[in-house]
Amino acid sequence: MKSHWFATGTALCVLFALPAVAADADLNAARMGTWGYDMAGRNTDIAPGQDFFDHANGGFLDRLV
Repeated sequence: MKSHWFATGTALCVLFALPAVAADADLNAARMGTWGYDMAGRNTDIAPGQDFFDHANGGFLDRLV
C-alpha cells in the first residue's frame, strides 16, 4: 500500500513539473557555443606517440608562459 502511494506521488510530481520545463525550453537557442578540440594548441614538433600531452597542449602551454 505504501509503495502505491509513493509511486502515485512521484508520478504526480513529474506530471506537474513537465509543463514548467517545456515552457522554459527554447530549442533554437545556442546553448554553450561551439565544441571541439582546438587544433591551434597543438605542438606538432612532438610526435603523439612520444608525449601525447605535450603534443596536444604544448603550443598552448608555450604561449601561456
